[in-house]
Amino acid sequence: MDRPFWMKLYKEWVEERAAERPEFVDELRLMAIEAIADDDVVWILKGIHALAVVGRPDDLTLIRGLERHANEWVARDAKTCVFELEQQARRSK
Repeated sequence: MDRPFWMKLYKEWVEERAAERPEFVDELRLMAIEAIADDDVVWILKGIHALAVVGRPDDLTLIRGLERHANEWVARDAKTCVFELEQQARRSK
């Protein structure tokens, strides 16, 4: 998530899946929220990455709690996710 190009690719991948199955976005969001609650850093990161694309403004509280995570990658990616969700909220106004 540390490069805009990767975010663009991930967004495109999600959009392609959603075009095939519109319910995919909601399913991915729910799985991402579950992943963030896991103890495994890999799952937490996967959840953060997914929420950066399909998250909603009400997910910000959950993500902000990870900005101070002991794992530096989780903390960094949580900050990026917050940025992405805030940008999405600004664009939708």
